[in-house]
Amino acid sequence: MNKKSVALFDFDKTIYKDFSIFTSTKYLVEHGFLEGGVEVEMMEEYGKYKLGIRDYKQTAEEMIKIQAKFMTGLDFSTMRDKMIDFFAENEDRYFSYFERILPNLRETHDVYLVTASSQLVAEAIEKRFNLDGYLSTIYEVKNERLTGEIEKSLVGEKGKEIKEILAKYTGRNMAFGDSDSDIEMLLSVEVPVCVEPTDNLKELAQEKSWLVVTEENAYEEIMKVLG
Repeated sequence: MNKKSVALFDFDKTIYKDFSIFTSTKYLVEHGFLEGGVEVEMMEEYGKYKLGIRDYKQTAEEMIKIQAKFMTGLDFSTMRDKMIDFFAENEDRYFSYFERILPNLRETHDVYLVTASSQLVAEAIEKRFNLDGYLSTIYEVKNERLTGEIEKSLVGEKGKEIKEILAKYTGRNMAFGDSDSDIEMLLSVEVPVCVEPTDNLKELAQEKSWLVVTEENAYEEIMKVLG
């Protein structure tokens, strides 16, 4: 059993201010790594979501399938390096509280990223912030090339793997999220924190007396919890 506790962080809208699948895909198109049709297909799916034809989970699943399909045959290491470059060039899109709390948080907690985005994103963020690990959707790789298939999707399926991580830790485990898709993770820990939550999550947080923070007060409020 680990002597430290663990802190689990969602990525989009919790650490990163945007939806990374849109912004990273746009970057890859602009730099000639993906065909422009990928953005067209993604916007078609997003339109179905806005019209109520698809729910959030269905839309997220389709988005990662589309991105994976357009990466068929590309070198995995090259794409991972491009993701590292992309996030390095967009430092202003991180919530500032995250990097500021890390020195104090690491004294008592290992820090994991938990995201439905692919391992290309997760590995880039793990490296950028020197995290202890990640859980992510996995794009299939064979002979060092992306096959276009999804080996494992974490869309709506975070629970089992989160439990496996939590089983290794004791104490005041923490989780940070912003939306309904993070509820299972937030319910699994002693200290749930909702960052700029959606209306539904904010309502649940109020019912359960969970900590709710905004971009402006996140650092101060989380530091109070860390003591």
